[in-house]
Amino acid sequence: MNSRGCEPRVCDRLPRWAAVGDALAMSRRVLGLCSTFLVLLVCGLASSADAECASPRWAAHPLTTLGMTFPRLGSGFVVAMDVDMTSGTLPSAEPPAANVTRGRRTTWPLAPVAIAPGLFRYPFDVHVTRGIWTLHGIGADTVLTIGASATPGVPVRPAVREIRRVAATGIGAVGTQRVEVRATLEFPVPDGVIASIVTWNTDATPAAWGRAAVGQREIVLFAEPGRCGTAAPGWTSPPDGTLIARVAYVDQLGQVSPASEAITVQ
Repeated sequence: MNSRGCEPRVCDRLPRWAAVGDALAMSRRVLGLCSTFLVLLVCGLASSADAECASPRWAAHPLTTLGMTFPRLGSGFVVAMDVDMTSGTLPSAEPPAANVTRGRRTTWPLAPVAIAPGLFRYPFDVHVTRGIWTLHGIGADTVLTIGASATPGVPVRPAVREIRRVAATGIGAVGTQRVEVRATLEFPVPDGVIASIVTWNTDATPAAWGRAAVGQREIVLFAEPGRCGTAAPGWTSPPDGTLIARVAYVDQLGQVSPASEAITVQ
């Protein structure tokens, strides 16, 4: 035993044990600081991500080719209300007021009619007769031509082979993978069709719509908005569980086809 009350070999090890203890204490402090930093970093990133989602700005985008010659009666055109953070100026998905004019004294308002959430038809008033008119209120002023032809019949009923839910690119508003519902068609999208609408189960009210192009054999019926995306009021996601869907076409004049047979969504 020496003056410190311990064996020499034990006493020689005490400084080293103290150093080890100091190192462990320092490690705990460093880990604590790192944990706090990581928590703050994650919270900061989340707050920053939330801050990136600005209030949506909406725009009215014509789906109808406005340069076409419209039939003389029962005609109209189709407008989609889209979120457009680049050129959108409207605060909501409500369709804008519009009118057509001819000369300086003839003006007729156009009252939009909902086809599906965010999709509207602007029918021409019976007073909008054959000739050249100017459309105001839907983007830049546009020349419309009303011809002498009769209005064609409604689009044919879609023949749908299958409908399925699929994972889409990107993350949805709740932080999960985005979902789309797609339909495979027996026959390509026919001439004149510009969009499709879908209903879920026994609800006859359109739940969503999607753009369609002539010749397509697969169309998107429903697309979940992204993390900062906003859907039009009334836009309805497919319910969980067993799901039945029906599809209809919309043509350039805003006419809606009969609905397809009920299809079980895969």
